[in-house]
Amino acid sequence: MRTENVDTAIAYLRTQERLIERIRDWLQDEATDSGAIINKCTDGSDDIIVGRHECAVGLLNQINRWEKEL
Repeated sequence: MRTENVDTAIAYLRTQERLIERIRDWLQDEATDSGAIINKCTDGSDDIIVGRHECAVGLLNQINRWEKEL
């Protein structure tokens, strides 16, 4: 029974690690992709792209700060 609980906890932690890695990858892609097209939009959507870029970069930085605190 105890081994099952440990195995379940380990599996859960691995799932959480994969989830965080996917989030981090998505944020990095968003920061890179949006950063590459800022000032190239001709339809007035630059503000949206800048906001997405700032949000992605800011959240990546915050995740890094939180990880250092733990």
